[in-house]
Amino acid sequence: YEQLLKDVQFSRDFFQMIDDDSNGLSLEELTRPLIQLGLAPDMQFVKRIMKALAPEKFLNGGYDQVLSMREFSSLFKIDFVQKKLHGLILQHLRQRDANVERHQNQRYLRNRIRRMKEDQEK
Repeated sequence: YEQLLKDVQFSRDFFQMIDDDSNGLSLEELTRPLIQLGLAPDMQFVKRIMKALAPEKFLNGGYDQVLSMREFSSLFKIDFVQKKLHGLILQHLRQRDANVERHQNQRYLRNRIRRMKEDQEK
């Protein structure tokens, strides 16, 4: 129970710290700190987080609304939303790893082809 209270207080403090206009968290207000803290790689990822936290607001792809404190604080609860966010993070990491591996393979092939051409020219 004490941990729950700490989580609630942390979510409130964090929300108030990044809510510049006290009207809820806009896409821009949420993107900046999440990227700076290394919790999100880019704005697209933050959009996915917002959609997971408040699907009824952001389902159609419009991000002109804001997240309320209640919606934001659901990040810190262990429930369906947290599981969904965990899934999004894992999906992003797997995609990133696949892209890195593909890039490394492409670089290896380019270098291999270059060396073969150099060997043929000798």
